[in-house]
Amino acid sequence: MILLTLCGAGLTIYYSIVFARADSLFRRNTMASVKSAVLLVPGNADYHALLAEYIEEAGLNPDEELAAATEISPRESRFWIRRAFRAEVEQKFQDSERFLREAVKVDNGFAPRAALMNYYFRRQDIPQFREAARAALRTAYSDRRPIFRLCFAAGDDIAATKALLPPGHRPLVDLLAFLMESGRLAQAPDIASAVASEADADDLNLLLGYVEQQTGKNDASAVAVWNALCARRLVPFSPLSPDQGTIITNGDFEGTLSRGFDWRFGPAGGVAISHSFAGGESVELNGNQPEFRILMEQKIPVTGGKSYSISWDYQLDGAAGDSGLRWIVKKGVTDATPEQEPIAVSTTFDGTNSRTGHLTFTADHSGTDRLSLEYRRAPETIRWKGTLQLRHVSAAEAAGTP
Repeated sequence: MILLTLCGAGLTIYYSIVFARADSLFRRNTMASVKSAVLLVPGNADYHALLAEYIEEAGLNPDEELAAATEISPRESRFWIRRAFRAEVEQKFQDSERFLREAVKVDNGFAPRAALMNYYFRRQDIPQFREAARAALRTAYSDRRPIFRLCFAAGDDIAATKALLPPGHRPLVDLLAFLMESGRLAQAPDIASAVASEADADDLNLLLGYVEQQTGKNDASAVAVWNALCARRLVPFSPLSPDQGTIITNGDFEGTLSRGFDWRFGPAGGVAISHSFAGGESVELNGNQPEFRILMEQKIPVTGGKSYSISWDYQLDGAAGDSGLRWIVKKGVTDATPEQEPIAVSTTFDGTNSRTGHLTFTADHSGTDRLSLEYRRAPETIRWKGTLQLRHVSAAEAAGTP
Protein backbone atom coordinates (compact mmCIF):
# COMPACT_ATOMS: atom_id res chain seq x y z
CA MET A 1 0.00 0.00 0.00
CA ILE A 2 2.82 2.36 0.88
CA LEU A 3 4.53 1.52 -2.42
CA LEU A 4 1.36 2.26 -4.40
CA THR A 5 0.93 5.55 -2.59
CA LEU A 6 4.52 6.52 -3.35
CA CYS A 7 4.06 5.55 -6.99
CA GLY A 8 0.87 7.60 -7.18
CA ALA A 9 2.55 10.61 -5.66
CA GLY A 10 5.45 10.23 -8.04
CA LEU A 11 3.15 10.13 -11.07
CA THR A 12 1.35 13.24 -9.82
CA ILE A 13 4.64 15.08 -9.53
CA TYR A 14 5.74 13.82 -12.94
CA TYR A 15 2.56 14.94 -14.74
CA SER A 16 2.60 18.26 -12.91
CA ILE A 17 6.09 18.84 -14.27
CA VAL A 18 5.03 17.79 -17.79
CA PHE A 19 1.95 20.03 -17.80
CA ALA A 20 3.94 22.94 -16.40
CA ARG A 21 6.60 22.48 -19.07
CA ALA A 22 3.98 22.25 -21.82
CA ASP A 23 2.23 25.37 -20.57
CA SER A 24 5.52 27.25 -20.50
CA LEU A 25 6.24 26.20 -24.09
CA PHE A 26 2.73 27.20 -25.16
CA ARG A 27 3.09 30.64 -23.61
CA ARG A 28 6.43 31.10 -25.34
CA ASN A 29 4.24 31.32 -28.45
CA THR A 30 6.56 30.26 -31.26
CA MET A 31 5.92 27.54 -33.80
CA ALA A 32 8.69 25.35 -32.40
CA SER A 33 7.60 25.82 -28.77
CA VAL A 34 3.93 25.09 -29.54
CA LYS A 35 4.93 21.93 -31.46
CA SER A 36 6.84 20.79 -28.40
CA ALA A 37 3.84 21.55 -26.19
CA VAL A 38 1.63 19.40 -28.44
CA LEU A 39 4.11 16.52 -28.21
CA LEU A 40 4.19 16.77 -24.42
CA VAL A 41 0.40 17.13 -23.97
CA PRO A 42 -1.37 15.99 -27.14
CA GLY A 43 -4.78 16.11 -25.45
CA ASN A 44 -4.95 19.92 -25.19
CA ALA A 45 -7.20 21.40 -27.91
CA ASP A 46 -5.84 24.93 -27.47
CA TYR A 47 -2.33 23.73 -28.27
CA HIS A 48 -3.51 22.16 -31.54
CA ALA A 49 -5.50 25.27 -32.47
CA LEU A 50 -2.53 27.59 -31.97
CA LEU A 51 -0.24 25.23 -33.86
CA ALA A 52 -2.78 25.31 -36.72
CA GLU A 53 -2.41 29.09 -36.90
CA TYR A 54 1.36 28.84 -37.20
CA ILE A 55 1.10 26.12 -39.84
CA GLU A 56 -1.36 28.20 -41.88
CA GLU A 57 0.86 31.29 -41.61
CA ALA A 58 3.67 29.18 -43.03
CA GLY A 59 1.52 28.43 -46.08
CA LEU A 60 0.89 24.81 -45.07
CA ASN A 61 -2.35 22.92 -44.48
CA PRO A 62 -3.57 23.19 -40.85
CA ASP A 63 -6.60 20.90 -41.24
CA GLU A 64 -5.10 18.03 -39.27
CA GLU A 65 -4.46 20.20 -36.22
CA LEU A 66 -7.91 21.83 -36.46
CA ALA A 67 -9.55 18.41 -36.68
CA ALA A 68 -7.59 17.33 -33.61
CA ALA A 69 -8.88 20.38 -31.70
CA THR A 70 -12.53 19.57 -32.47
CA GLU A 71 -11.99 15.89 -31.69
CA ILE A 72 -10.53 16.71 -28.28
CA SER A 73 -13.11 19.43 -27.43
CA PRO A 74 -16.16 18.79 -29.61
CA ARG A 75 -18.33 21.16 -27.56
CA GLU A 76 -16.07 24.15 -28.14
CA SER A 77 -17.84 26.04 -30.95
CA ARG A 78 -14.84 28.25 -31.67
CA PHE A 79 -12.90 25.29 -33.04
CA TRP A 80 -15.77 24.30 -35.34
CA ILE A 81 -16.06 27.90 -36.54
CA ARG A 82 -12.34 27.98 -37.26
CA ARG A 83 -12.60 24.77 -39.30
CA ALA A 84 -15.60 26.19 -41.15
CA PHE A 85 -13.75 29.32 -42.15
CA ARG A 86 -10.80 27.27 -43.34
CA ALA A 87 -13.09 25.02 -45.41
CA GLU A 88 -14.79 28.04 -46.97
CA VAL A 89 -11.41 29.50 -47.99
CA GLU A 90 -10.69 26.21 -49.73
CA GLN A 91 -14.18 26.38 -51.35
CA LYS A 92 -15.30 23.24 -49.52
CA PHE A 93 -18.69 24.80 -48.94
CA GLN A 94 -20.54 21.70 -47.80
CA ASP A 95 -17.89 21.05 -45.16
CA SER A 96 -17.98 24.68 -44.09
CA GLU A 97 -21.75 24.69 -43.63
CA ARG A 98 -21.59 21.35 -41.79
CA PHE A 99 -18.95 22.63 -39.37
CA LEU A 100 -20.96 25.78 -38.67
CA ARG A 101 -24.11 23.83 -38.02
CA GLU A 102 -22.14 21.65 -35.61
CA ALA A 103 -21.01 24.84 -33.84
CA VAL A 104 -24.63 25.96 -33.56
CA LYS A 105 -25.60 22.52 -32.26
CA VAL A 106 -23.08 22.50 -29.41
CA ASP A 107 -23.30 26.18 -28.44
CA ASN A 108 -26.53 28.07 -27.65
CA GLY A 109 -24.83 31.45 -27.81
CA PHE A 110 -24.58 34.25 -30.33
CA ALA A 111 -21.15 33.66 -31.90
CA PRO A 112 -21.88 30.46 -33.89
CA ARG A 113 -25.21 31.86 -35.12
CA ALA A 114 -23.54 35.05 -36.24
CA ALA A 115 -20.89 33.01 -38.05
CA LEU A 116 -23.56 30.94 -39.82
CA MET A 117 -25.49 34.08 -40.74
CA ASN A 118 -22.39 35.69 -42.23
CA TYR A 119 -21.61 32.49 -44.15
CA TYR A 120 -25.04 32.44 -45.80
CA PHE A 121 -24.73 36.16 -46.57
CA ARG A 122 -21.42 35.60 -48.33
CA ARG A 123 -22.95 32.70 -50.24
CA GLN A 124 -25.98 34.91 -51.07
CA ASP A 125 -28.31 32.19 -49.85
CA ILE A 126 -30.94 34.70 -48.75
CA PRO A 127 -33.62 32.33 -47.36
CA GLN A 128 -31.04 30.57 -45.18
CA PHE A 129 -29.51 33.94 -44.30
CA ARG A 130 -32.84 35.22 -42.97
CA GLU A 131 -33.33 32.18 -40.76
CA ALA A 132 -29.80 32.47 -39.43
CA ALA A 133 -30.29 36.23 -38.89
CA ARG A 134 -33.48 35.51 -36.93
CA ALA A 135 -31.52 33.16 -34.65
CA ALA A 136 -28.66 35.65 -34.31
CA LEU A 137 -31.07 38.45 -33.39
CA ARG A 138 -32.65 36.22 -30.77
CA THR A 139 -29.33 35.43 -29.10
CA ALA A 140 -27.60 38.81 -29.53
CA TYR A 141 -26.50 40.03 -26.12
CA SER A 142 -25.53 43.57 -27.14
CA ASP A 143 -25.77 45.69 -30.27
CA ARG A 144 -27.94 44.23 -33.05
CA ARG A 145 -27.12 46.96 -35.57
CA PRO A 146 -24.44 44.99 -37.47
CA ILE A 147 -27.09 42.33 -38.13
CA PHE A 148 -29.52 44.95 -39.43
CA ARG A 149 -26.79 46.24 -41.74
CA LEU A 150 -26.48 42.78 -43.29
CA CYS A 151 -30.26 42.46 -43.59
CA PHE A 152 -30.52 45.65 -45.62
CA ALA A 153 -27.44 44.74 -47.65
CA ALA A 154 -29.21 41.47 -48.49
CA GLY A 155 -32.07 43.48 -49.98
CA ASP A 156 -34.54 43.29 -47.12
CA ASP A 157 -36.83 46.24 -46.40
CA ILE A 158 -37.94 47.45 -42.99
CA ALA A 159 -40.95 45.11 -42.87
CA ALA A 160 -38.85 42.04 -43.64
CA THR A 161 -36.24 43.03 -41.07
CA LYS A 162 -38.82 43.79 -38.39
CA ALA A 163 -40.36 40.35 -38.97
CA LEU A 164 -37.06 38.75 -37.90
CA LEU A 165 -37.00 40.50 -34.51
CA PRO A 166 -37.59 38.56 -31.32
CA PRO A 167 -40.41 39.82 -29.07
CA GLY A 168 -39.68 42.69 -26.73
CA HIS A 169 -38.87 46.38 -26.58
CA ARG A 170 -35.06 46.43 -26.83
CA PRO A 171 -34.82 44.88 -30.32
CA LEU A 172 -37.08 47.68 -31.62
CA VAL A 173 -34.86 50.25 -29.91
CA ASP A 174 -31.80 48.80 -31.63
CA LEU A 175 -33.58 48.83 -34.99
CA LEU A 176 -34.61 52.47 -34.57
CA ALA A 177 -31.03 53.43 -33.65
CA PHE A 178 -29.78 51.68 -36.78
CA LEU A 179 -32.32 53.41 -39.03
CA MET A 180 -31.38 56.82 -37.64
CA GLU A 181 -27.63 56.28 -37.91
CA SER A 182 -27.81 54.86 -41.42
CA GLY A 183 -29.92 57.69 -42.85
CA ARG A 184 -33.11 55.63 -43.21
CA LEU A 185 -35.46 58.05 -41.47
CA ALA A 186 -38.10 57.57 -44.15
CA GLN A 187 -38.48 53.95 -43.01
CA ALA A 188 -38.48 54.73 -39.29
CA PRO A 189 -41.91 56.24 -38.33
CA ASP A 190 -43.66 52.96 -37.46
CA ILE A 191 -40.66 51.71 -35.49
CA ALA A 192 -40.29 55.05 -33.69
CA SER A 193 -43.98 55.01 -32.79
CA ALA A 194 -43.69 51.49 -31.37
CA VAL A 195 -40.60 52.42 -29.34
CA ALA A 196 -42.19 55.64 -28.05
CA SER A 197 -45.36 53.86 -26.95
CA GLU A 198 -43.36 51.80 -24.43
CA ALA A 199 -40.44 54.14 -23.89
CA ASP A 200 -38.62 54.51 -20.60
CA ALA A 201 -35.93 56.91 -19.42
CA ASP A 202 -33.21 54.90 -21.17
CA ASP A 203 -34.86 55.63 -24.53
CA LEU A 204 -35.27 59.37 -24.04
CA ASN A 205 -32.06 60.55 -25.70
CA LEU A 206 -32.62 58.33 -28.75
CA LEU A 207 -36.22 59.48 -29.19
CA LEU A 208 -35.38 63.15 -28.74
CA GLY A 209 -32.76 62.67 -31.43
CA TYR A 210 -35.43 61.12 -33.64
CA VAL A 211 -37.75 64.09 -33.09
CA GLU A 212 -34.96 66.51 -33.99
CA GLN A 213 -33.83 64.59 -37.07
CA GLN A 214 -37.35 64.05 -38.34
CA THR A 215 -38.58 67.62 -37.82
CA GLY A 216 -38.77 69.21 -41.24
CA LYS A 217 -38.85 65.81 -42.95
CA ASN A 218 -41.80 63.97 -41.45
CA ASP A 219 -43.29 66.49 -39.04
CA ALA A 220 -46.34 64.37 -38.25
CA SER A 221 -44.09 61.55 -36.99
CA ALA A 222 -41.88 63.99 -35.04
CA VAL A 223 -44.94 65.44 -33.27
CA ALA A 224 -46.42 61.99 -32.61
CA VAL A 225 -43.22 60.77 -30.93
CA TRP A 226 -42.88 64.02 -28.98
CA ASN A 227 -46.47 63.69 -27.78
CA ALA A 228 -45.81 60.09 -26.71
CA LEU A 229 -42.87 61.33 -24.60
CA CYS A 230 -45.17 63.95 -23.06
CA ALA A 231 -47.88 61.37 -22.36
CA ARG A 232 -45.40 59.05 -20.64
CA ARG A 233 -44.02 62.01 -18.63
CA LEU A 234 -40.54 61.49 -19.97
CA VAL A 235 -40.58 65.19 -20.86
CA PRO A 236 -42.50 67.55 -18.53
CA PHE A 237 -44.71 69.17 -21.16
CA SER A 238 -48.22 68.94 -22.58
CA PRO A 239 -48.80 67.30 -25.99
CA LEU A 240 -49.04 69.44 -29.11
CA SER A 241 -52.07 69.58 -31.42
CA PRO A 242 -51.67 71.94 -34.38
CA ASP A 243 -55.16 71.09 -35.63
CA GLN A 244 -56.58 72.49 -32.40
CA GLY A 245 -54.22 75.44 -32.07
CA THR A 246 -51.92 73.98 -29.41
CA ILE A 247 -48.50 74.72 -30.92
CA ILE A 248 -46.44 76.19 -28.03
CA THR A 249 -44.32 74.02 -25.76
CA ASN A 250 -43.41 75.04 -22.21
CA GLY A 251 -45.07 78.45 -22.39
CA ASP A 252 -44.44 79.01 -18.67
CA PHE A 253 -40.72 78.20 -19.00
CA GLU A 254 -40.81 75.42 -16.44
CA GLY A 255 -37.74 73.15 -16.50
CA THR A 256 -36.38 74.06 -19.92
CA LEU A 257 -35.12 71.00 -21.81
CA SER A 258 -33.73 72.84 -24.87
CA ARG A 259 -34.44 69.83 -27.08
CA GLY A 260 -37.19 68.70 -29.41
CA PHE A 261 -39.99 71.28 -29.53
CA ASP A 262 -38.85 73.05 -26.36
CA TRP A 263 -37.17 76.46 -26.24
CA ARG A 264 -33.59 76.99 -27.33
CA PHE A 265 -31.65 80.04 -26.26
CA GLY A 266 -29.13 82.10 -28.22
CA PRO A 267 -25.50 82.81 -27.27
CA ALA A 268 -24.80 84.80 -24.13
CA GLY A 269 -22.75 87.74 -25.45
CA GLY A 270 -24.38 90.86 -24.00
CA VAL A 271 -27.47 88.88 -22.99
CA ALA A 272 -28.38 87.04 -19.77
CA ILE A 273 -31.42 84.75 -19.77
CA SER A 274 -32.57 83.12 -16.56
CA HIS A 275 -35.67 81.81 -14.87
CA SER A 276 -37.41 84.66 -13.06
CA PHE A 277 -38.20 84.33 -9.36
CA ALA A 278 -41.67 85.69 -10.20
CA GLY A 279 -42.20 83.00 -12.86
CA GLY A 280 -41.43 83.00 -16.53
CA GLU A 281 -38.13 84.05 -18.07
CA SER A 282 -35.97 87.09 -17.49
CA VAL A 283 -34.09 88.42 -20.53
CA GLU A 284 -31.50 91.07 -19.66
CA LEU A 285 -29.68 93.06 -22.35
CA ASN A 286 -26.67 95.03 -21.08
CA GLY A 287 -26.33 97.37 -24.07
CA ASN A 288 -23.29 95.53 -25.47
CA GLN A 289 -25.27 92.88 -27.37
CA PRO A 290 -24.90 92.60 -31.18
CA GLU A 291 -27.22 94.69 -33.32
CA PHE A 292 -29.18 91.51 -34.13
CA ARG A 293 -29.60 88.39 -32.06
CA ILE A 294 -32.14 85.60 -31.74
CA LEU A 295 -32.69 85.40 -28.00
CA MET A 296 -34.90 82.32 -27.84
CA GLU A 297 -36.62 80.12 -30.36
CA GLN A 298 -38.75 77.01 -30.67
CA LYS A 299 -40.13 74.95 -33.51
CA ILE A 300 -43.90 75.03 -33.77
CA PRO A 301 -45.99 72.48 -35.68
CA VAL A 302 -48.68 73.99 -37.92
CA THR A 303 -51.53 72.85 -40.14
CA GLY A 304 -51.88 74.43 -43.56
CA GLY A 305 -54.74 76.93 -43.78
CA LYS A 306 -55.05 77.27 -39.99
CA SER A 307 -54.73 80.67 -38.35
CA TYR A 308 -53.06 80.88 -34.96
CA SER A 309 -53.04 83.53 -32.27
CA ILE A 310 -49.97 83.68 -30.04
CA SER A 311 -50.22 85.63 -26.78
CA TRP A 312 -47.74 86.49 -24.07
CA ASP A 313 -47.58 88.45 -20.83
CA TYR A 314 -44.59 90.67 -20.24
CA GLN A 315 -43.08 93.57 -18.38
CA LEU A 316 -40.30 95.76 -19.75
CA ASP A 317 -37.86 97.60 -17.49
CA GLY A 318 -35.24 99.71 -19.21
CA ALA A 319 -34.47 102.64 -21.48
CA ALA A 320 -37.34 104.52 -23.09
CA GLY A 321 -37.98 104.19 -26.80
CA ASP A 322 -37.98 101.27 -29.19
CA SER A 323 -36.61 98.21 -27.38
CA GLY A 324 -35.99 96.33 -30.64
CA LEU A 325 -37.56 93.21 -29.06
CA ARG A 326 -40.20 91.37 -31.07
CA TRP A 327 -41.60 87.96 -31.91
CA ILE A 328 -41.02 86.56 -35.41
CA VAL A 329 -42.62 83.57 -37.14
CA LYS A 330 -40.69 82.11 -40.07
CA LYS A 331 -41.52 79.22 -42.34
CA GLY A 332 -39.66 75.92 -42.01
CA VAL A 333 -37.08 74.72 -39.51
CA THR A 334 -34.05 76.58 -40.89
CA ASP A 335 -33.43 79.86 -42.69
CA ALA A 336 -33.51 79.47 -46.46
CA THR A 337 -31.51 82.73 -46.54
CA PRO A 338 -30.10 84.87 -43.73
CA GLU A 339 -32.81 87.45 -44.40
CA GLN A 340 -35.70 85.07 -45.01
CA GLU A 341 -38.99 86.96 -45.14
CA PRO A 342 -40.99 86.29 -41.96
CA ILE A 343 -44.58 85.09 -42.00
CA ALA A 344 -45.49 87.40 -39.12
CA VAL A 345 -43.80 90.01 -36.93
CA SER A 346 -45.13 91.38 -33.65
CA THR A 347 -44.94 95.01 -32.70
CA THR A 348 -41.91 95.86 -30.57
CA PHE A 349 -42.18 95.52 -26.83
CA ASP A 350 -42.57 98.89 -25.13
CA GLY A 351 -43.91 100.44 -21.95
CA THR A 352 -43.02 99.75 -18.34
CA ASN A 353 -46.25 98.30 -17.05
CA SER A 354 -47.30 94.66 -17.29
CA ARG A 355 -48.85 94.06 -20.66
CA THR A 356 -50.14 91.36 -22.97
CA GLY A 357 -49.03 91.03 -26.56
CA HIS A 358 -50.62 89.21 -29.49
CA LEU A 359 -49.44 87.91 -32.84
CA THR A 360 -51.66 86.25 -35.44
CA PHE A 361 -50.57 84.34 -38.53
CA THR A 362 -51.92 81.81 -41.00
CA ALA A 363 -49.88 78.73 -41.93
CA ASP A 364 -49.50 78.18 -45.67
CA HIS A 365 -48.29 74.60 -45.22
CA SER A 366 -48.58 71.65 -42.89
CA GLY A 367 -45.28 71.10 -41.17
CA THR A 368 -43.04 73.04 -38.80
CA ASP A 369 -42.35 76.76 -38.51
CA ARG A 370 -40.16 78.70 -36.08
CA LEU A 371 -41.20 81.14 -33.39
CA SER A 372 -38.32 83.40 -32.34
CA LEU A 373 -37.88 86.19 -29.87
CA GLU A 374 -35.29 88.46 -31.45
CA TYR A 375 -33.51 91.70 -30.74
CA ARG A 376 -32.81 94.02 -33.66
CA ARG A 377 -31.47 97.51 -32.99
CA ALA A 378 -33.98 100.07 -34.13
CA PRO A 379 -32.67 102.54 -36.76
CA GLU A 380 -31.13 105.73 -35.43
CA THR A 381 -31.02 104.43 -31.86
CA ILE A 382 -28.32 103.10 -29.59
CA ARG A 383 -28.44 99.48 -28.44
CA TRP A 384 -31.26 99.04 -25.98
CA LYS A 385 -30.42 98.27 -22.36
CA GLY A 386 -32.92 96.74 -19.99
CA THR A 387 -34.78 93.64 -18.87
CA LEU A 388 -37.75 91.84 -20.34
CA GLN A 389 -39.82 89.77 -17.92
CA LEU A 390 -41.62 87.27 -20.14
CA ARG A 391 -44.44 85.06 -18.85
CA HIS A 392 -47.02 82.66 -20.16
CA VAL A 393 -46.53 82.37 -23.91
CA SER A 394 -49.53 80.51 -25.35
CA ALA A 395 -51.25 79.81 -28.63
CA ALA A 396 -54.76 79.08 -29.76
CA GLU A 397 -56.69 78.69 -32.98
CA ALA A 398 -57.47 82.19 -34.20
CA ALA A 399 -61.11 83.21 -34.54
CA GLY A 400 -62.46 82.75 -38.04
CA THR A 401 -60.18 79.85 -38.95
CA PRO A 402 -61.96 77.51 -41.39
